[in-house]
Amino acid sequence: MSALSVAPLLQCSTAPVSRRVPTRVAQIRCSDDYFISSSLAHFPARWQRKLERQYRALAVGGSSYAANVMLRDAVEAAGGNRLRLNAGEFELVEQARQAAVAGYDVCRLSGARGVDSVYSALVQHCASYGVSEPANCGGAVAIAKMLCPSWWLRRLRKSHVQRVEALAVRSRLVSRDCWAYVSDDGLDRRIAAKRRTRQLLDAATITNDVTGESMTLASVVDLTVSNPRLRRLELLTRAAGLERYAAQNGYSAEFLTVTCPSKYHSMRVDESGHSIPNPKYQNYKPGEARDYLQRVWALARSAWQRRELQIFGLRISEPHHDACPHFHILMFGRHQDIRFARRLLRVYAMREDGQESGAAQHRFKSVKIDSAKGSAIGYLVKYVAKNVDGHGVGEDLESGRSAKGSADRVEAWASSWAIRQFQFFGAPSVTLWRELRRQRSPVACPAVEVARSAADSGDFQAFVNAVGGCAIPRRSRLVWLEYRSQDGKTRYGEDKPKVVCGFGSVAGSVAVKKDSWSVNWVSRGLGFASPRIHVNNCTPRIGAGFRGAIDKAGGFGVKSRPLAISRQNL
Repeated sequence: MSALSVAPLLQCSTAPVSRRVPTRVAQIRCSDDYFISSSLAHFPARWQRKLERQYRALAVGGSSYAANVMLRDAVEAAGGNRLRLNAGEFELVEQARQAAVAGYDVCRLSGARGVDSVYSALVQHCASYGVSEPANCGGAVAIAKMLCPSWWLRRLRKSHVQRVEALAVRSRLVSRDCWAYVSDDGLDRRIAAKRRTRQLLDAATITNDVTGESMTLASVVDLTVSNPRLRRLELLTRAAGLERYAAQNGYSAEFLTVTCPSKYHSMRVDESGHSIPNPKYQNYKPGEARDYLQRVWALARSAWQRRELQIFGLRISEPHHDACPHFHILMFGRHQDIRFARRLLRVYAMREDGQESGAAQHRFKSVKIDSAKGSAIGYLVKYVAKNVDGHGVGEDLESGRSAKGSADRVEAWASSWAIRQFQFFGAPSVTLWRELRRQRSPVACPAVEVARSAADSGDFQAFVNAVGGCAIPRRSRLVWLEYRSQDGKTRYGEDKPKVVCGFGSVAGSVAVKKDSWSVNWVSRGLGFASPRIHVNNCTPRIGAGFRGAIDKAGGFGVKSRPLAISRQNL
């Protein structure tokens, strides 16, 4: 072979090794770039960066098959909906209007067959939008709700938020290394909703119909438990009162933690403190994990009641970093009752997948509160603060972030999944406590006055003693609230809810006279504002068959309700 023919071979042999033998990452990029780019086009830009990073990590750490399955499942979950993943409030408002208008078309087509036929058709119409039908009502009332744009807007907000959050959890984007507790989209959406509400409250005024006193509605709301600081203080005041009541009666205290099975957790934390995908995860949503915990809690409380265990305390629901909820329970009671209650709760908590690896160590934990080492409230205060406003906590160990910043994410998580964060059980009604605190002047009934004086001074222990104690049947209370019905109907034809009219006791009743207030709302340009003209040529009318069926059923409950959609303020 001549020197001239060998030269090309020598040039090839001196080429960089990386060009001749591509690395694993280079192979993935060459073969999967088109699949990745076409799949990520279904997601907002913020999601694309996170999903691509997640895909690369799975592909390099194992095989591209697992990464492809993850991305394919995310694309399938993101599709099949009328709204974009990053749809804003204006899109939801427009979608609600279109759904209500389409509902009238459904009524026109099926109205001649009667109310039942119309109701069934509208239920299917709701299902096509991913919305459930109205609960605890039927007939004309349910039909009126399914034709109302405001009702549709509330339902679409809820379904859209949960759809986006479920997709983020399923795609392994909700974790301490990415978006702790809730996606950034969910956090931004919650902040925007609170901002809109604040603007509405700042613009609205409330006026006393008798004295003429007027103030902004925002200033009134800031004095309620809607204020995070006041909410935290009220929770701790009530919990401290229960602890003092328990000490007064010689009761014990325990702190329990109940966690979901592994299949509900999308992520887990490795030894280095980083979050990694959980191979046992079965695509459960945080809402389904919430339902599981509520079933366990309901079964345990029913068992306690059947055995007449006198248990009371506070249950806290908070998220793991991957948005899966878990329960913390502070309970007081007699030593033998607490021991029996703990065993019963553990039985129900370990009933599902109780034999899986790590279940005995992580699914159920109990800590006995030793008063010689510290109080129960000292143990509880960080859990309350971390889930309200982060006051005095410092760093949130679960998310690895500042507690004040993570508190906003926890609040957005609870709002997205309709999770009740705090629940007192076996304790007197908080509504009674709040109504007595509103009654500033003394009352004539001695039993009610003792409870009112304790509530007014903020002494929850004395309030508990005044109303009869904890863990007793409601019929055994010494003081209770009395209600009266309101005249008229709601816009949907339902009876208006009852309102507090006084206090009852074994020694007599006390009537409460409340001032009448009027709220002047100011439209902020969002929602369903009043039209400039009184004619709407775009709204379809309802056929005579449906109108007759509604009339036979008693109508919508409001004589002035139009059969065409009217744009009303939210």
